[in-house]
Amino acid sequence: MKKIAILGAGVTGLTAAYELSKKGYEVTIFEKSNELGGLATSFTDEAGCVYDYGPHQFFTDNPRLVKLLKDLLGKDLLIRRKNVTQYFFNKYVPYPPKPTEYFTKVPLKIGIMAIFEVIMARIEMQVNSKPDYSFESWTKSRYGKTLYNKYFKPYTIKTWGVNPDDLDPSTASSRISFNSIFDLFFKTIKHYITKKDDFSTTHNPLKQGFYYPRGGNVKLMQRLYQECLNNGVNIKKNHEITEIVVKNFRVTKLKFSNKRNVSNLDYVINTAPLTSLNKMLSKSGNFPLKFRDMIFVFICFEKKKVSDCNWIYYPNKEIIFQRICEFSNFKADMCPENKSNIAAEITCFKDDEIWNMKDEAIIKRTLNDLKKVHLLKGNEKYIANVVRKQYIYPIQIKGFQNIIKDYINKEIAPIKNLVTIGRQGLFKYCNQNECMEMAQDVVSQIENGTKKFKYYFESKWKSEAIRKDPGVLKEDVRKLKMA
Repeated sequence: MKKIAILGAGVTGLTAAYELSKKGYEVTIFEKSNELGGLATSFTDEAGCVYDYGPHQFFTDNPRLVKLLKDLLGKDLLIRRKNVTQYFFNKYVPYPPKPTEYFTKVPLKIGIMAIFEVIMARIEMQVNSKPDYSFESWTKSRYGKTLYNKYFKPYTIKTWGVNPDDLDPSTASSRISFNSIFDLFFKTIKHYITKKDDFSTTHNPLKQGFYYPRGGNVKLMQRLYQECLNNGVNIKKNHEITEIVVKNFRVTKLKFSNKRNVSNLDYVINTAPLTSLNKMLSKSGNFPLKFRDMIFVFICFEKKKVSDCNWIYYPNKEIIFQRICEFSNFKADMCPENKSNIAAEITCFKDDEIWNMKDEAIIKRTLNDLKKVHLLKGNEKYIANVVRKQYIYPIQIKGFQNIIKDYINKEIAPIKNLVTIGRQGLFKYCNQNECMEMAQDVVSQIENGTKKFKYYFESKWKSEAIRKDPGVLKEDVRKLKMA
């Protein structure tokens, strides 16, 4: 029986513990805080409304992952259709937009200019092809200066807190699934005609169906936690690691702030932020990359709905939030009848002025901006809570992939019994389903007795077995269409 320590009890750590414990390994999870689930859990207010820290839906055709979700959630695994909108030129434009919506909701002059610029950019790429060197260059060469300046630039600065010209081009190519307006139009038309979800890229918006737990994502965390306990996993809360001792290329001891030491470990799986892991390993120098933080404003209204959408994006710099999610529209028993609950997401850094503002001031500003974007009219009754969370978005500056690869290969990979995974653990801007896939894949490697962990640095992580069996989930898609 191998003895395995997992650092962090978020979705990645709990999934790894669950899969390992099923196979009979001796597993202990060490969690820094008193809460489980990390960013993948939910907040419940005094009115009984449940809010995720972001919309943690599952867009996946991975049969192994879907089986795991069904095993854990059973009838509480729901199939829903998404309704996503962007606030563009003071109008709500569904995303992905139908061509008719683009021409009717975008000002004619700007629409024509954008198309002209895309055509000219395409011609220039054919005549004088240049490599993309930043988020800005990638976007301008495919969408033109007008759409870049009107939408992509303000939203990117608002979200990441840095100039788009300082971001890696892969940040654009991985998050923007269309190579141009024309690519968007053609694929969208095909999507609406064929009614088929497109899983060709990780973040493709042409995936209308998604899985979601009844009662919010906290339900999944609770089921994972309970199954871990049932399988004998030892979960230690309030255990902050201060040092990972390495000798002869193996982790030999974990030291904690409560003076406890743990040794004789076969494997250590890290899911804590890579910046924190660097400190635990006592590496010299500061880690060159950092994360973006977020303030969540959770509001329960005494009205049936605020909008018709699951979530809405706001690029406008004068609006405090970058996105709102209306969880009552998920139809997942997350809100009492005749109430609605939304989460307004405000990206910032911990050192920013807004992070230290009083909750009442943040709530007031959020309510005022909801009126500006035409979602609130009068003085509706509400209950509001403010929650601050760190390590939300890994800021993917130019060359970050090489920085991560070099760091992993030089500092982590030589340690034979240590692996780092997850959104924070790999400094990877990925979704919940990818984090769970990473955990499943690492468990497979441990089971096979690996002496050197294999990392996948591309946009999605799938093990070799999963890559050979993409799984189309035809029956679930059929049920979704019927719904």
